[in-house]
Amino acid sequence: MRRSNIQILNVTEGPGSSLPAAVSKLLKEALCLEKEVVVDSVACARSAFNKVKNVLRGQKGMRFGMFYPARLRITHNGTEKEFQDPAEAMAYVRANMTQTG
Repeated sequence: MRRSNIQILNVTEGPGSSLPAAVSKLLKEALCLEKEVVVDSVACARSAFNKVKNVLRGQKGMRFGMFYPARLRITHNGTEKEFQDPAEAMAYVRANMTQTG
């Protein structure tokens, strides 16, 4: 998947100005579009994996990494698995984790 990032300059920041809805409205007005642009907050999607990553940090033999836009790759016993759903990732971790002491 190719990233479609943009940088917006010379816009005064204020409360809520970086929310997806506000950015969508700004782009619609600035570019004279008929419809609002869909703006996705990747940070929110990535943060959904925080609980899983916290559990993984204490596990020996389990490595993990985040990939764009919001995929968690877990390597365990030489096997790699990728997850886009935090609940599925947590279920996998719980089924395969060892007790640390």
